Amino acid sequence: MQNTDKVHKDKTTTTEVSLLTSRIMLEQNVVLILFSFFTEYFPEEIKKHSEIGYRILYSVASMRDIAEYVLSHHEKMDGTGYPRGLTDDEITLESKIIADADALDTMLNDRIYPEKFSRSWVKEDLIQYQGTQFSTVVVNAVLSDF
Repeated sequence: MQNTDKVHKDKTTTTEVSLLTSRIMLEQNVVLILFSFFTEYFPEEIKKHSEIGYRILYSVASMRDIAEYVLSHHEKMDGTGYPRGLTDDEITLESKIIADADALDTMLNDRIYPEKFSRSWVKEDLIQYQGTQFSTVVVNAVLSDF
């Protein structure tokens, strides 16, 4: 009887994990669809996520330093980023690392785009846009181990 219970318990666990995995994948697809919709039709609303993240983190005393990095993680070296239009020397290294790591993760995984990009394409993109979109310091560090 105990072996039957164990098999049943293991089977239930496997089924539950399978259902949970399916739910997460479905939710991820829904998020991507909504992200695409909002990016196309409400781009200014999407851009508020940096400020919202900042306010959430700033409300926790131990996270206030990190809050600034989150606020500035969509700033670009050439000043065309958001929310404040900061330029290279006004952006903290931590914010540059978060921004470039996020872009790298997005390009190398099928998180936003339908398919991930090849490593060679990503390398060319990093080189082409260093100093404007990407931090030269961060790109050089990434490429040294890419």
